[in-house]
Amino acid sequence: MAQSLSNLLIHLVFSTKYRAPLINADMEPELYLLAKSIVRNMNAPVIEIGGTEDHLHFLLVLPRTGMISDIVRNLKSVSTRWVKEKDPTQTTFGWQRGYAAFSVSHSTRNKVAEYISLQKKLHENRSFQDEYRLLLKMHEVQFDENFVWD
Repeated sequence: MAQSLSNLLIHLVFSTKYRAPLINADMEPELYLLAKSIVRNMNAPVIEIGGTEDHLHFLLVLPRTGMISDIVRNLKSVSTRWVKEKDPTQTTFGWQRGYAAFSVSHSTRNKVAEYISLQKKLHENRSFQDEYRLLLKMHEVQFDENFVWD
């Protein structure tokens, strides 16, 4: 086979450090555009992005030669610098150390994209921690509650 081809969909989730409500409505549209640009420049197109004041969700296409850890590291570092430059009062802004990434079947792509787009509505009645635990359990990811949060 002469070519290496792939089409891997990933649902990526991470929160602000200590789940602090630091993503305000004024910042959100620009932050989303920046995040899409960062990820796209790593050859990982974003299909959907959504979140609330304390966390983000992405549905993205993992590049054939890319690693999710590299994408997350770059996304977090560049966006943190941007937030602090844009709003110097955000001296404590940062992201949690970890993240969760789940494979997404093409048959559920639209459902996952819709779920991500509805984050604000879904979090009217559910905390990020409850959602994160549910996603981890749903995807059968083993975790220790003592080490999931920072």
